[in-house]
Order: sequence, then structure tokens, then C-alpha cells
Amino acid sequence: MNNYPESIRSFSEQFGYKPEIKNEAKLVQKEKVIIAGMGGSRLAGDILKMWKPEKEILVHSDYNLPAIPRERLNDSLVIANSFSGNTEETIDSALKAVELGLSLAIVATGGKLIDIAKENGIPYVQLPAGHLQPRTSIGLTLLAMLKLLGDDDGLSEAALLKNDGRDLEEEGKVLAEVLQDKVPVIYTSERNMELGYIWKVILNETAKIPAFCNRFPELNHNEIAGFTDSELSKNFHFVFLRDIDDDRTGRIGLRMEKLGELYEKKGLPVTKLELKGESHLKKIFSSIILAHWTAYYLAKNRKVDPEKTDIIEDFKKML
Repeated sequence: MNNYPESIRSFSEQFGYKPEIKNEAKLVQKEKVIIAGMGGSRLAGDILKMWKPEKEILVHSDYNLPAIPRERLNDSLVIANSFSGNTEETIDSALKAVELGLSLAIVATGGKLIDIAKENGIPYVQLPAGHLQPRTSIGLTLLAMLKLLGDDDGLSEAALLKNDGRDLEEEGKVLAEVLQDKVPVIYTSERNMELGYIWKVILNETAKIPAFCNRFPELNHNEIAGFTDSELSKNFHFVFLRDIDDDRTGRIGLRMEKLGELYEKKGLPVTKLELKGESHLKKIFSSIILAHWTAYYLAKNRKVDPEKTDIIEDFKKML
């Protein structure tokens, strides 16, 4: 358990990492990007998609490759990303890309994916392993992907996050007390929907609790009808991640305000968290660090190991 809080405290140091591309001469840039990754290893792809909506990024969490026209596959750089390098589904995606002769790059700490890269002369970035979990290494992975994409502006902006950010430990500790014995439901705007998913993943894996996510305005047209039964809904706690910039493109802030009032009238607890930072990227990572502290203190309060995910490993063995 001692490694986890240290991983959070040193999280921003990851942005000092200088990724190096092996076999770089064989890297073929394309207009579109497919990022294959599972679990914590897909989260950096989700951040890229959220942070840089102008890029055509498809995040693929499955075997094989996306069921899209061959023409689009040919026009895409496939990045196979697995922290361990041994994720079954991601290996399958990489091998399919090799079979089809697609533009492919690999990000991993080692494992079979790095072996595939070396054997086939595929461009790759080998991440430093250390003691990190996939969900606590997304700064390293994000930088590796930006390097593979040749996004120098993105690398420069990400580098500004090194040793940056507020001390969020106390805020996470307080939020963990609020969420104790509750099932968190994370609500965001459509623009930040991947951030809600990242909170869910961190709470699932670290605190070992169920957690769910959805986004405005879509949830106003269906999900809210599911919380009309107070007895069934009593164990849920709603966390609204509010970004002031969302209001520039719609009335999301108003929807959050009014839904909060509606839920509270029904006795459903709501916590509103303002995303803070001078840029969208800073807001994203500040919120992720808060999610880690919240999940860590939930795990500590529940006396569970925040790092181990035994049920996931047991399931893999069953396969």
C-alpha cells in the first residue's frame, strides 16, 4: 500500500520524461489514429481524444481491429499500448496490424509487444517500468503517444505539468469520507465524458467499489428516470465534474445546477467539483490526481490493497 500514495505524490514528475522512439525511421504518420489499449492502458488514449478533439482518434478496447472500412485502416496509425506488453487483446490488435501491413507503433514496458516490435522492425517506445500501475502511469504513456504522433506542441504543453498542481491529498481524503459506503456515479459534460470514465476506472481498481459514469445532456433524457425509486437509489452518491468552459458551447452548467437541485429534493446526495486549471489539460490531470487520492483513502478506510487487483488476475487465469 505504501507505493500507491508515493505514486500519486510524484505523479506530475512523469511529465519530465523524454520518450525515445526505437526504429523511428520506419514510423509512418497518417491522418487518423487508432489507439488499441485495455483497462488502465487505454486511459491515455481517452485523454488524447478528450484533449485534442480536432484529431481523428479512435480508441479500440477489443480484439482484432475496429470494424471500419479498410480504406480508413490504411489511413490510420495504429498505436498498440499495453503497460505490461502482455495484454491479450492488444497483442491481437498489433498482430492484425502487422498482418494487414498497416502503419503500427507500440508503447509498452516490455513483454510480448516489445518482442513483436523488435522482431518486425516496428517503431516503439519502451516505457520505464518502475513500481507504477497502468492507471498511475498515464503521464508517461501520454508523452510516448505524443512523441509517436510528432505532436511537439502537445509535448511542450504537457511538459508544463511537471511538478505542477495543487496539493489535492486532503481534498481527496475528505471526499473519500463523503463517499464511504456509497456507490459513486460520476457525471460530466459530453466534452469531458472520458474523464468521468477515468474516475470510474480508478475507483473500481483502487478502492474496489462499483462506480458508474454518464454525461450531460444525454443523461437528462433517460438515466434520471432510473432514480425515482428512493429505496433502490439510497446507496448512490452523485459527483458532478463541472468545467466552466462547458458553458461556452451550451447550457451544461444550468443542467448540472437544476439536476443537483432535483436530486437533493429527492434525498439523493450530490457533490459538485469544479475542474481547476489554466488549460484543459491541467484541468484533466488535476481531476485525475484528485480521483487517485479519493480512491486511495477509500481503499485505506475499507482496509483493501489499492494496488492489487486479484479478481482481474484470477479472471485472466480462468481464460
